[in-house]
Amino acid sequence: MTSWSIPIGKTRYNQTVYHNINKIPHAKVAGATGSGKTEFLRYLVTYMCMRYSPKQLEFIIIDLKNGVSFAPFQWFPHVHGIFKTVPEAVDAIKKAYETMVERLIEVERLRAVFRREPVYSRLIVLIDEGGELSPAFAVTDEDKAMRRTAMHYLSSIARIGREPRVNIIYGTQRPDADTLPVAIRGQLEGVFCFRTENELDSKIVLRHEGAEKLRWIPGRFLYKSPLVKHDIEIQSPYVPQKVLKRLIEPLIPSDTFYDIPRDEVRFRDEQVQEAGDVACLETPMKTKRWGRIS
Repeated sequence: MTSWSIPIGKTRYNQTVYHNINKIPHAKVAGATGSGKTEFLRYLVTYMCMRYSPKQLEFIIIDLKNGVSFAPFQWFPHVHGIFKTVPEAVDAIKKAYETMVERLIEVERLRAVFRREPVYSRLIVLIDEGGELSPAFAVTDEDKAMRRTAMHYLSSIARIGREPRVNIIYGTQRPDADTLPVAIRGQLEGVFCFRTENELDSKIVLRHEGAEKLRWIPGRFLYKSPLVKHDIEIQSPYVPQKVLKRLIEPLIPSDTFYDIPRDEVRFRDEQVQEAGDVACLETPMKTKRWGRIS
């Protein structure tokens, strides 16, 4: 039987803490900008894709920062795609919802005649910067209706997605009523709360103060779930870029190439050339050493 206990970090006493996705299928990840939320989500995807096969695990990754944080993860065979815009995200959530409904219908038919149920792959809908999906930030009525539809699908998945193995990991800075409806928030029982800016934000995430007092160390968070008696302070793992490159680069097809025009790229060794007292933004100037003009 497959174990779904995922190591999520270590305590100050060097004890490894695990989160059991089978028992706590839905989770929210929250905290201030720069606290390490996205790096933690990247670690979760990396670890799970390396541990489980595509027949055991599938991901729908919604990265509403235009896909910049999860772009390399598209090459994992577990990942159905990186969805970067609100319309793409709504379509992806709808497909996850339809998958859940199809599985429930099949289970009902099999149970009616006492047949053995199939073991479905676990489908995880991972959302980074979920606040961008909020209807409160819609520009038009059509946009607002589309976002409300997405929240409706997520609410159904959060309520009845456990048995058909369709799960949610929802990342946002501040999961208040505007960014995450109460009907969804209450079902996300696994809580990973990184440092918050103030007491109010901590109360929104944890229902009590404390997260605002965490040391400002990227990756430091409080873990809360029905399986633990009290909040646990944890330092999350981190996947360095060179390790990620070593894991993913062999998966990239050899004919893949992104042709970006040279004049649209600004490299680290280029600085703005000064024309008198006015900076000329169109003429980059190469430097021998960073900060020293040749």
